[in-house]
Amino acid sequence: MKYDFSDDKNTRVSECSDWIEISALKDNFKGKMGVFLLADDENEVLYISQLDKMFGVLEGAKSMDCTRVKILFTDTLRDKFSLLFYLLKKYNPVNNFRSKVEYF
Repeated sequence: MKYDFSDDKNTRVSECSDWIEISALKDNFKGKMGVFLLADDENEVLYISQLDKMFGVLEGAKSMDCTRVKILFTDTLRDKFSLLFYLLKKYNPVNNFRSKVEYF
């Protein structure tokens, strides 16, 4: 499923990034809370996880055909997990269930 930009305005989201090419990602977002989505060039969501797991997952992103990342920041732990479960249910990304990488 392609990314639905209305998710940028979800009440649990305090701030969001644009889509960023994985190769251009520099910040490690240490100390920030949220969820990240990996997608292909056409914004087809392929993987979703917690922001603090992102850099471990990015090493295998190419094998999942992912080229871009989008980050949805949250203010609370409750919002982070609520948003994560909502997005997983909405997009049902194939690589979350094919990958051995943990997203919790």
